[in-house]
Amino acid sequence: MNGNNYLDEKDIVFPRNVFKLKRTSSFGEIKTLAGPGNEGLNLLKWINNQIVLGNINITASTGQEAIQFQDEGTNLGTSGTVETVDFTGEGVTATRTGNKITVNIPVNSEVYQSLIQFQNEGVDLGSAGDVETIDFVGAGVNASITGSVLTVEIDSSGSTQLYEYDATDGLRVVATGEGINASWTSGTLTVSIPTDVILISARLSLSDGTNVQSSADAGGASNWIKIKFDNTTGYNTSVSDMKVPSVQKCFYAAGSPSVSNAFSIDIDNNPNMAVVGVGLNSITIRIWNLIIPNGAQFTFNGI
Repeated sequence: MNGNNYLDEKDIVFPRNVFKLKRTSSFGEIKTLAGPGNEGLNLLKWINNQIVLGNINITASTGQEAIQFQDEGTNLGTSGTVETVDFTGEGVTATRTGNKITVNIPVNSEVYQSLIQFQNEGVDLGSAGDVETIDFVGAGVNASITGSVLTVEIDSSGSTQLYEYDATDGLRVVATGEGINASWTSGTLTVSIPTDVILISARLSLSDGTNVQSSADAGGASNWIKIKFDNTTGYNTSVSDMKVPSVQKCFYAAGSPSVSNAFSIDIDNNPNMAVVGVGLNSITIRIWNLIIPNGAQFTFNGI
């Protein structure tokens, strides 16, 4: 190298005859050529310095050569041959910040719908993912969407399902819906029926004569009670469409019923019964000449 320092040089030319090569050998070894130690060391230092200065760039491309792209397990070409990866599809976005690539895939309702299996009482309707449109049909069915919420309202007035429950004040009912309520006021039990609910049967239990009115009413009846069925939809607007229920009566004897202590059951006119009001979808039944020392039960059907 003639004593020169080449570490700071960007370009360097080594004359062909600057390296004086000689053979070195030892017994049993392969003969090689080697240059003077100082010149070889200076060359390595110069190469390292050029790397630091950025004049020499060393890059590796072996990582991608090991990547095999696939589509659901099926190879896409040969590993190491991909030069460009393109993210496509509606709503898919890819961004790069520094050396990081972020792919945003929005939620797609079709992906979830492909997993849905529609059924009718446990029996599959087609295959999962077949359905594209859902149509709600039938009398009394109403479907609406508010925002992202789908609401299906089914009118229960035509339902065959029956409900049995206590409607308070000693009245138990069987009806096509819930919400019937009963209350006593001055000897009259008013049974309020919600719209679109049909009252099938009502059973009134009187444990004593608390609600029995001893004084005579305007018709001269004493020891009476009245039962008013209010909002009987479709009936009782007038005498022409009046719907009179049948009434079964059971009067209690003292103690529990037995062969020797029978509770009488009848549907006759003893005690007296009569319709005393009809209109506005309501009907009122009066029962009088009541003697209830131990309790009684009245069952109304065909309301």
